[in-house]
Amino acid sequence: MSSFACLRVLTPESLSGRADLAGLVNKFASAFLETRWGFPRRFELLGPCTFLLIEPRGGDLDHGQLRDMASDLQLRLFGAEGDGEVTLVAFEGVAAEVARFAALAPEDLDRILAGEPYRPPFVGRLARITADDVVGVPLPGATGTPAAPPRSAPPRRAPSVSPVYFGVYFAPREMFVGTSVMSRDDRFNLLEGVWPADAQEAHDYDARAVAAVSAALETLPARGGLLFTPICYASIIHRTERERHADFLGALPEDRRGQLAAAVYDTPRQPSYAAMPIMRDFLRRYFGTIDLQVTDPDFEVESLPQGLANSVTFVLPEGDPKRRLAAIRRFSDRREAYKSRRVWPAITNVRTQTELTACFANRVPFVTGRAVSDALHRPPSTPGCPARDLPLRAA
Repeated sequence: MSSFACLRVLTPESLSGRADLAGLVNKFASAFLETRWGFPRRFELLGPCTFLLIEPRGGDLDHGQLRDMASDLQLRLFGAEGDGEVTLVAFEGVAAEVARFAALAPEDLDRILAGEPYRPPFVGRLARITADDVVGVPLPGATGTPAAPPRSAPPRRAPSVSPVYFGVYFAPREMFVGTSVMSRDDRFNLLEGVWPADAQEAHDYDARAVAAVSAALETLPARGGLLFTPICYASIIHRTERERHADFLGALPEDRRGQLAAAVYDTPRQPSYAAMPIMRDFLRRYFGTIDLQVTDPDFEVESLPQGLANSVTFVLPEGDPKRRLAAIRRFSDRREAYKSRRVWPAITNVRTQTELTACFANRVPFVTGRAVSDALHRPPSTPGCPARDLPLRAA
């Protein structure tokens, strides 16, 4: 049985004078839902700042994704350091109740959120969602399905400190120049584009990876290759999540900064011009190298401010072999654009010998993936490795 919800976007009074505000909110929110409210789920625009969310498989709303949406809207409307807060109000119930909630006048919605009774009372669940929090809102006088806070997040796991390594191969010189470091037995994988879906998962994943890197630094020489560490783009462009990341990034030793590289995953095709310098300045406190992980072969490297990133790594998409080989060619065809910006292009999630050969033929300088190395207990013992000997196997 399908689940229904009405999502309404409340914007601060400081923006009330903007004549185009509702159009901007509808545009930005629709773009977010199109990419994150994936099939078979659907959404419909019901009116200014009002959406119908449909989940054909039933179940509760994913409030974590809606919190990400509030964060995204806040960034787009105020910028990375702007003052102001976007609030989402999500009501879940049967279709008739959801339609009635969508038709509420703004002043009636304000009274409900203030705890005043409404007649007839709504039967369902109501939550107020911001970039930082999700809070259940009681519905006075309601009968039937009680109001309740959203489902709680799963308990956090303590960061693992057991590192696993995947070699980063520099094809022109047939040598390993570094490794991607992750927590062993993690359900996410940077090299294969298996990334966390919400802010809390990203925070915990990044914390586990940084703990693994810290453990690796205790046994690895200071003059070794680069250590690439997963860092979530959406987390570090938002002030609150950036501060939370600083809590565990501070454990990385300053004297090893030149050896540390941030692999910034889930970077959008068109990164915010205002947010990117903030991201760079924050990461440079802890990392000597910045790599942007992208999923679009047409990533607009031309839009990057000069000196913002050292490299851009394209994650090969899922699909049949022809599609993946075509993606390699499409990405590598833009090598001159990368050269003009002084940014190294790279490809990851390379799985087969055919794909690896295609990367070499298309002059992709850096490659990673299962065709390059297994999950290793230690970084490669010697940098040099002829291409014919790939993948590097675990001992």
